[in-house]
Amino acid sequence: MIVFVGIAKGEGASFSINLNNNNPIQFCATSVSIAEFISIVTVGTPNINGFKISFSEGYKLNEDELVVLSHGTLRVNWSASTGALELTGGTAIQDYVTAIRSIQYKNLVSNPTLGIRKITISLNDADYLPETSHFYRFVEKLNLSWSAARAEAMSTNYYGLQGYLATVTSIGENDFIKLKTKGVGWIGASDDAVEGEWRWVTGPEGKEDGNKGLLFYITGSGPYQGSYTNWNTGEPNNVGSGEDYAHITVFSNNPSGSYKWNDLPDSGGKDEYTSKGYLIEFGGMEIASLHLSATLELHVNEIPIIDLTKIETLICGDRFTTVNIAPNGTTKFTLSSIDNKAQVIGLKVTAPGGDGIYPMLCKASNSNNTCFLEKPFSLSFYKIPHGKLNIDKGICKKYSFDASFTSIADLSKARFTWIFGGEIIADGIGLIKQNIPLGIRPSPANLEMKVEENGCSNNYEIKDIPVDPTLSVAVINPIRCQPEAFEFLAMNTETGVSYDWDFGDGKMGTGQKPTHTYENAGKYDVRVTVVTNDIKECTNTALVKEMVFAAPLPDAAFIMDNNVVYKGKATVNFSNRSSGSGSYLWNFGDESTSDLENPSHNYAVTGYRTVLLKAYNEYCSDTVSHQLLVAFDKLFPPDGFSPNAPDIADQEFLLNAEGIIPEGYHLTVLSRWNDVVFEVREEIKGWDGRMVNGTFAPAGAYVWILNYTDFLGRKHQQNGTITVVY
Repeated sequence: MIVFVGIAKGEGASFSINLNNNNPIQFCATSVSIAEFISIVTVGTPNINGFKISFSEGYKLNEDELVVLSHGTLRVNWSASTGALELTGGTAIQDYVTAIRSIQYKNLVSNPTLGIRKITISLNDADYLPETSHFYRFVEKLNLSWSAARAEAMSTNYYGLQGYLATVTSIGENDFIKLKTKGVGWIGASDDAVEGEWRWVTGPEGKEDGNKGLLFYITGSGPYQGSYTNWNTGEPNNVGSGEDYAHITVFSNNPSGSYKWNDLPDSGGKDEYTSKGYLIEFGGMEIASLHLSATLELHVNEIPIIDLTKIETLICGDRFTTVNIAPNGTTKFTLSSIDNKAQVIGLKVTAPGGDGIYPMLCKASNSNNTCFLEKPFSLSFYKIPHGKLNIDKGICKKYSFDASFTSIADLSKARFTWIFGGEIIADGIGLIKQNIPLGIRPSPANLEMKVEENGCSNNYEIKDIPVDPTLSVAVINPIRCQPEAFEFLAMNTETGVSYDWDFGDGKMGTGQKPTHTYENAGKYDVRVTVVTNDIKECTNTALVKEMVFAAPLPDAAFIMDNNVVYKGKATVNFSNRSSGSGSYLWNFGDESTSDLENPSHNYAVTGYRTVLLKAYNEYCSDTVSHQLLVAFDKLFPPDGFSPNAPDIADQEFLLNAEGIIPEGYHLTVLSRWNDVVFEVREEIKGWDGRMVNGTFAPAGAYVWILNYTDFLGRKHQQNGTITVVY
């Protein structure tokens, strides 16, 4: 029930509020006016400091908002935390009326919380709760006792309404007090009369039970007969005795324990238990009911939504369709034909007039028919194009073939798309005939054709059209030296084919990758034929003139004037006996080379040497090798040395040369009296002039005898004399 009329009386003055609208306000979109027909009539000169337009029930923080569109010189203050809008600073009632008429409700979220909100219009010096039809006000007085607060409250009236310490008898009343007044102080409950029996001893409740007050809580037992309580944890506890009065307390570090009740002594407590004032309530004490506010209902409704995204607006081949409107909660839908040319039954639409576009209108409403929405759209009905796809009757298609589409309908404005082997050949309006180039033959060779008119289409296909297979031929290397084999490769785009080869030398072959060796040198033509392995046996042949060249292989050969030479006389003459070649490369086995036809070479190092000759012609080469020996002949010893020579190399008599090995090495030095002066075995070591006893030998001539073995294992003996000088 919405209360629309309020009367306030002061000393010789009064006023009345009339909303002039008996219907709830329906919210369906982003904003709606809440009191656009309000009027305020005054009698005398009431003392009005301002008006409060406040959510009294159902307020949703961060969602609901009241906005004043026109307020002139009035001051506007919107408190989101309390859900209250205050208008102050006016001198004329009509200024307030104009501002209140312009107030709009807005919802700040895309998916509003549905339900009823109550909004109360009253003076700004108190808050009105429709649930109790009472007004509430918090009076701030620090360190005021409970008894003094009770007396002050009882001495206060609000436009004829008796004041008293508030009695909080429901969760709705408690939440309202917490949201609107922020009261932190005394309320009208006490167990002073009987310890542990808590009663509401003020207001109308204080007159109950023979003026003992309304019993609502018994310490040790709990709430009396289900009465509402909001005691803090462990309260009431009567600490130190004398805690007989109820107080709403707020703790700065304990939000969840705040705005709950504690029992305190009459004088109050300390710190956060210090009384900040008291909460006064007006209403219920008088016989007559005074109306000092106006409350309206605002219904936040389900907003109808029309989702046309799933509607098939193009209907091909039929004259009727069922419109698929996406469901949305309890939204109800109706369809109609805008120009009345379509027949509509429920969500089924029939187009009796044939092909064309039919404009439609979708209307939607929520479950209680308070919010509405309309959306136009169109349905298009067209026939599907039909006909026959034709190709010429030739068996195996070679380069191209003709195709056409025939129909009894006029398709000159239709769009044709021709596809062969998955590739679009042509696309355009009125292309009822088309020459299909084969190009690189696809596999499978399928012809597809799509015809489209007014958005409606049909597809046709002819599969496995017989076409001559494509063919290309390659060889890995077109020039090879005999007797190397050639590797051939045939390629085409068909599957299931066979190949026949003619290699040009009277020999045949099969397969996609054959190899072939030519017995005779020369250039050869190669022919290959590819045949499809189906009943049509379409073929293709490729002939490549002089595709390969079997190049002649040269014969490398040489002789040398001696295969054993001695160091010091180690020149070898080579005679080239190669045929079928014109270029040569010699490798003498000692990192020396030559490109002469008949070279000579002198070897400076003993050992076996492999001589290699590579003979070239324009295409091919051949290699041959022979081995020769550069042998050791004899030593050429010095005839004297000086143990004290300035050059270290001249201080020793050493018999050694390339080709001598330590095994079998035996050097003996004798004096002229045939005494052994120096001797060494199995070690290549020189004589430094010292005798066996460690002293230097006297100057003079000495005889030496050397037995040694060369790297070929041949044994040698040499002797002579050596002169020692100082």
